[in-house]
Amino acid sequence: MGRKYASIHIYSNKQTRILSELKRLYETDNSTISKMQQASKVFKNAETIAMFERFTHLYTTEILIVQSEYCISIYDSTLTFQSVEEKAKAFSYMFNNPILYVSNFDDDILIFGLFKLGNLITNRNVGNGLSMYEIPYATIDAEKFCMELKIGNISSIISLNKSEDINYIEGTIGEIFHVQLNLTNDHIQAGINHYKEKFLKNGLHIYKKVSE
Repeated sequence: MGRKYASIHIYSNKQTRILSELKRLYETDNSTISKMQQASKVFKNAETIAMFERFTHLYTTEILIVQSEYCISIYDSTLTFQSVEEKAKAFSYMFNNPILYVSNFDDDILIFGLFKLGNLITNRNVGNGLSMYEIPYATIDAEKFCMELKIGNISSIISLNKSEDINYIEGTIGEIFHVQLNLTNDHIQAGINHYKEKFLKNGLHIYKKVSE
């Protein structure tokens, strides 16, 4: 079995409003779960309380948001390669910024693309598993990609079309954006000296990446 992840990266150096909106959005999504957890305290039986809390924990969405110099990255435990595009599209309506989405499914499928104001600017789909899920093979439009993100080195983007190696493509995307495509709270804790905690509540974790 290979890796499975999906992440969204909002490309911006003016991040205050974006972070505020994301915090409000995800806090609202998880507030119902928090209220259910508080409601469990009315039970007297310890076993009943524990069972209720386990049940509500199953529905708690773990969200990790990391602020870096170039991007705000969102690692949402509910996102998959089948849902990440729609989520990125929805964010692109909210924010007037390029939105990059990336997802790896079992190292058999890698998809990534760029949204702006609800429009898919360009995307790349690669991997041996595409046909199984009826996902069309796609190559990136390097000129559009560079234009939206103001990237000067177009050759690095062109190389994403020339390679079918998922590891190479992931590494190149990570270098372009200076972000990690697959990040968890365990990774954060392992390298905690590189992150500053900004918010932690009800399954929502917000960190700022600090200089190494």
